[in-house]
Amino acid sequence: MVPLPLLLNYFEQASKQLLSVADVEVVPSKLTLNWHRSRVVEAQLTALTATLAEYDGRFDASVVQDVLRQIGVGDFNNVDECNEELRKTLVKAMEQTNEAAREAFARSVLFVEMSDSSNQRNLNTHADLDRSTLMEYCGLAITAMRLPEIQRFLFDGTRVREDIKCEVFSTPEERLLYIQRLLWKAVGWEPDTASDQMKQL
Repeated sequence: MVPLPLLLNYFEQASKQLLSVADVEVVPSKLTLNWHRSRVVEAQLTALTATLAEYDGRFDASVVQDVLRQIGVGDFNNVDECNEELRKTLVKAMEQTNEAAREAFARSVLFVEMSDSSNQRNLNTHADLDRSTLMEYCGLAITAMRLPEIQRFLFDGTRVREDIKCEVFSTPEERLLYIQRLLWKAVGWEPDTASDQMKQL
């Protein structure tokens, strides 16, 4: 059995740790979305390690990870002293952490694309736009639009981050197109090619 306070502590630490995913110092020469995903997972594992350290090794990381997966499918049998009200608290904390992970992924993708560190890739210009790529793009776009810094950028052109000098645009439409083009590059597609294929769907 895993105590409820441990799980809540993990969710709190994970949400904080995920904020650091936006800080990118070294970008691999062969950049993929899996690299961004691995950074999100690494932040979550760092939070789990820190949480377990507070319990002096009494709980194994793999056991806690199994319980977290169980909670994700509505199984609370291995959570100690968890009544209906506490289950709601736990589910809410998990949902908030999952949203923080999605936002961390989107930030990592956008900030790297804005920094021009990823211009060496060969972008797709010939193949048909497949369903999985389209879903990946849409998921990133939906999350990106929820980020406060992206909303400010779209609204009035406020720089997303002080250390990222992105292009200056005069209208919200131009800024939105810029974000869309960055996301198409992130999923491996030349933006104009992807846009043309989208019009044909």
